[in-house]
Amino acid sequence: MGVCYATGVIGTPIHELSHLVMCIVFGHRINEVSLFRIGNDGVLGYVNHSYNKKNIYQKVGNYFIGIAPIVLGGLVLLLLMNWLMPYTYGRFSAYIGAFVRMQQGGVGMDWFPDTLNIMRSMISAFFNGLGKDSLWVVFFILAFCIALHVNLSGADIKGSLGALPWLIGIILAVNLALGLIFDGVYRSFVRVMCTAGGYIAAMLLISLIFSLFLLVIALAVKGVIAIPKMIKK
Repeated sequence: MGVCYATGVIGTPIHELSHLVMCIVFGHRINEVSLFRIGNDGVLGYVNHSYNKKNIYQKVGNYFIGIAPIVLGGLVLLLLMNWLMPYTYGRFSAYIGAFVRMQQGGVGMDWFPDTLNIMRSMISAFFNGLGKDSLWVVFFILAFCIALHVNLSGADIKGSLGALPWLIGIILAVNLALGLIFDGVYRSFVRVMCTAGGYIAAMLLISLIFSLFLLVIALAVKGVIAIPKMIKK
């Protein structure tokens, strides 16, 4: 629990601020906020909010409020990389651009292997930059704290899933209306949506990569701790 508190001092406020920002964007009422707390219930922070259930905009907002920690957490990691690891960021951002352009082209048969190739390239760029960026240790510590706490809670997932049908319905309705009436506007709308979706997916990809780093580190530490026990047996 000590590790959770130590990393939570940095990671939890970013998690909760992500929820808070999206609550403000979608006009939800903020009832109570705790960016970081130490208690016996295991809850490190929370944003208590409410909304008008008859307001479709606010209802759709629940989806973005729920996934905000992963998306904005990935954005914070990217900004920190730009600040602390400029060499690595230059290469990393190039692969993000490639990923976004791939999303603009649509999801085809090669989407999954292409995404894996981009992930491998991002990981390679990160490790290749360790010797060229002097502040990589600082970045790694901050990234560890943030990535450890961007995971979604059960309430986050429940809120997002509840709003997802409304979001899909609105996107389909707008696509249908623009496709039937304004072909030129429709093409621009699709291009904007694909670009926005590509950047959101890129932030999710960054969060996934750092989560995988954490998993590998956790397994390695667990293995090292288990060695003395195995020797004694």
